[in-house]
Amino acid sequence: MKIAFLFLVYDSINNPSIWKENFFDSADESQYSIYVHHKPNQNNLGPYFRNYAIDGCVQTKWAHISLVVAQSLLLREAMKDEENQRFVFLSHSCLPVKKFDHIRERLFNDPRSIFNERPLEYIPRYEKIKGLLPGLEIRKASQWCILNRKHASIICNQFHKENWYHIFSHV
Repeated sequence: MKIAFLFLVYDSINNPSIWKENFFDSADESQYSIYVHHKPNQNNLGPYFRNYAIDGCVQTKWAHISLVVAQSLLLREAMKDEENQRFVFLSHSCLPVKKFDHIRERLFNDPRSIFNERPLEYIPRYEKIKGLLPGLEIRKASQWCILNRKHASIICNQFHKENWYHIFSHV
């Protein structure tokens, strides 16, 4: 079982040596995968992370549906490897504060996905979204989450089947 580390970055990863030398170099390569989405034509990932850049990167914008599209691309790419069982979303500025083995043990001792849920008053345009999605329970969580394979599969299948892009591009 592997952990997929999904980096959503502008053009590079801050402090790449900390990730490589202090985190990934101490881990067994058969226990993790790395995927990087960067803005098109802005790949300054360096020699280590460049090898993990996915194809088909899209232009992203803060607080825009394009971030969901980019995360969906990362997730779909990571789902191709059936060994990937946990999916950790990371930004360019995230840094590991625990060793790989500690993270792996924590993630595989708990089968649940991990979200940072926020109160409804933190959802901008909540009433408009609620009107577009009648009957659905709406929650807000940080985009930086950890998914198990079951939830990753649901998201990959639903995102394209339900045309979420169309719905949320109108709010």
